[in-house]
Amino acid sequence: MQSTSRLLYHATRGIRLRGVIFDMDGTLTVPCLDFKGMRQKLGIIKEGVDVLVEVAGWPEEERARGMQVIEDIEAEGRMKLAVQPGALELFNFLEEKDMKRAILTRNSQHSITHFVEKAGLAESYWHALVSRDFTPCKPHPAGVLHIASQWGMKPHEIIFVGDSRDDLDCARAAGSVSCLLVNHLNGHLQGTADLHVTSLSDLPKIITDGFEVQR
Repeated sequence: MQSTSRLLYHATRGIRLRGVIFDMDGTLTVPCLDFKGMRQKLGIIKEGVDVLVEVAGWPEEERARGMQVIEDIEAEGRMKLAVQPGALELFNFLEEKDMKRAILTRNSQHSITHFVEKAGLAESYWHALVSRDFTPCKPHPAGVLHIASQWGMKPHEIIFVGDSRDDLDCARAAGSVSCLLVNHLNGHLQGTADLHVTSLSDLPKIITDGFEVQR
């Protein structure tokens, strides 16, 4: 039987969290992308098939059409974009604590820029903004490991906050703390995350008070 251990995260009595990586869609923003409609328009209905990986493997002309479908749906999402409640409070806390901040998303760089502007933050607030241009994308851990290397940190010193299985799998594979932002669609994933919150505004207290994760 594989043995497990519990790791204490605390600013003075345990492992100190030094950085936070956020997913964007559905985490920093209120969910607004029509992923189901995207799959239907692309003809990728089978569960478990990665849309970006699948489209990347299509012939050039078909691939261009597929990426246009994705970009059109993302553009519709940008028009409806709303910042997740509790996000600005959390951003202020992280800045006060001098913790590194990053976004790691499967969305486009254009959508990241739109979010940053919508949130009223200077781009300099963020220490890394990583779009799908960086490959391989989530759930592969490469993005987290890249950011950790840039920051000179160990992956376990970083918490990844997201709302999907891809986010949790990515964090786990990288060796980072995974935190699920629970919504009405993803409650079944709570048991697979190290932490779960119902609002981003819950995180300052959790980080301040400390927490344990099982490894």
